[in-house]
Amino acid sequence: METANEINDMDLLLSEAIATERQSYQGMGIKILSIAGGLLGSIFLMGWIFLLLNDSASVMLVLGFITLITAVYIERKVDNTVLDTACIGAYLASCAMIGSGLEKFYSSDNITTTVLLCVALAVPFFTRAYMYNFLSVVIINGCLYALININHAQELVHLQVALTALAYTWMCLNEAKCLASTGWMNRVYNPWRIGLLCVLLALLTYLAIGGFGTQKFSREWLSSACLIGIILFFLHHIISDLNIREQRNRVLIYLMVTLVLLPACFAPAVCGALLILMLSFHTGHKPGLILSILALVYFSGQYYYNLHYTLLVKSEMMLATGMLFILAWFILKKTLKRYEQD
Repeated sequence: METANEINDMDLLLSEAIATERQSYQGMGIKILSIAGGLLGSIFLMGWIFLLLNDSASVMLVLGFITLITAVYIERKVDNTVLDTACIGAYLASCAMIGSGLEKFYSSDNITTTVLLCVALAVPFFTRAYMYNFLSVVIINGCLYALININHAQELVHLQVALTALAYTWMCLNEAKCLASTGWMNRVYNPWRIGLLCVLLALLTYLAIGGFGTQKFSREWLSSACLIGIILFFLHHIISDLNIREQRNRVLIYLMVTLVLLPACFAPAVCGALLILMLSFHTGHKPGLILSILALVYFSGQYYYNLHYTLLVKSEMMLATGMLFILAWFILKKTLKRYEQD
């Protein structure tokens, strides 16, 4: 049993976490404009640089690192929206210059991608700015996928999907602790979570579009199995929070959820959208909730459309899945209602 002091500490922790998260979203419109301005500024800057210095790999490489260091230094020392936007563009331009210089020096996609991966990994240790950390998460995952694609190891995409989903799940389940901490994680939590959410949705979309009807992804069930396992892990966390101790009820809940997810075993995008929806609803994350609902509708429609079955078989599958959802809702509602009354 928790003591009164422990309960009060947890309530205070949650209230501080909610207040911190609300504060982080107050300037969301400015952040969006900063993204657009940073992208346009970086495109303009890169155009001039490539036009003037494209023939010199060494100058391009040195200038790229100088631009990166200068952008991070200015962001840490100056608090100004206009300069922040310019620094975002400089960060993106520096990555492009470094990549171009390395490609001319070594003519190796693996070396270029690995160096850019190291740069993106290092940047969050020197700055806690929202956009820098968000872009770093996106660049890191983009470099990982590029390495997979360069080395023709497409099956490793399933591993990247599983690791990204696991990292996103861990951050959602530890939201209160991360936001309430006074250290480094408090500042980087929101951009990292949004970055992982965007990357996960991009990977799921890639699997959904590139996997159906092609030989590129011959084992979609690997991603689905990993995502279903993460969903069951998250469900275990919820069951523990609800203090459901009877083994029969636990097994029944796991069994019903597994039966509901089995029809989507060859549609990892649907499983991933369900995972994001559950996590967003659990944490009250509105952007994730909206994106997950839109993704679930799109992925479900695409999965239904790409099934190589007759219309009658598709209708029977949807009818059976709907009945399983209704049965699972009825059993879960009855079980949880009984525990709330106890």
